[in-house]
Amino acid sequence: MALTQTMHWYLPPKTIWYAILFVVSVGIVSLRSELAAAGDQPPTDAEKDACIQDVFRLCSNHIPDATAITACLRAKQASLSHQCRYVISARDSARAKPDLK
Repeated sequence: MALTQTMHWYLPPKTIWYAILFVVSVGIVSLRSELAAAGDQPPTDAEKDACIQDVFRLCSNHIPDATAITACLRAKQASLSHQCRYVISARDSARAKPDLK
């Protein structure tokens, strides 16, 4: 009669939590670096100057949330000034291009 052995790994509870925390942190760091490379950089002073009037005219209820302001400007692109429309379309095309490093 042959006996079969099953090997069981034992990890103390703290070790399991440390492993989970490590994996989650690596994932968050990777995601943040991908988002930063996606073209969602803060606007330059020239971009702010081009869109400031449109922000106050069309999206003032979203101040000071920069993400909401950008989404509002994108949603109201047909009503934007020519300068701001150019800035928004240039930023959108920069986001769409893959980073070739």
